[in-house]
Amino acid sequence: MCGCWSWARGLATSAQENLKAVGCAPTVVAADGASGWPPNAPYNVVLSTFSVDRIPSAWLAQLRPGGRIVTPWTSAWCSYGTLALTTTEDSQAQGRFHSFASFMQMARPDAEPDPPPAAPEGAAGSAGHASTGLSPWAVAGGDLDAEFHIGLSVPDASGGGRTSAGRASTGTARP
Repeated sequence: MCGCWSWARGLATSAQENLKAVGCAPTVVAADGASGWPPNAPYNVVLSTFSVDRIPSAWLAQLRPGGRIVTPWTSAWCSYGTLALTTTEDSQAQGRFHSFASFMQMARPDAEPDPPPAAPEGAAGSAGHASTGLSPWAVAGGDLDAEFHIGLSVPDASGGGRTSAGRASTGTARP
């Protein structure tokens, strides 16, 4: 387990104490959000307050047919907004994206390490990666819908972080 779990457990304990102090007694759990919480399933709603780039299968498995998933959506390219889904009888889901919302991304203790950094500007791309000196924000022209499309169409593309209105870090994409 990563060190974030002790912090999360402390936060959950504090939340539970504060809720009890105001007369509320909900179930408070510090666990891997991607795994849901099987002991109390099935649920009517999964409401996530962290961004995901794919819907964890546990969320679908733990919802009743007609249940709702509402979660912030992100990609390596951009944080787009909120995804609202309704589950079907066959444990599938359908819905739509709603733009302009972003939250912290899901942290996973078992996540693979980040890929190696991009080659310096002007250098040839490293094995399996390509880079460019073109500002990634110039590609989409600041259009959030275009950035969202790039994030879905080129799943390993990374626009890096915005550093100022005029300059941005170089992005990478796996070919």
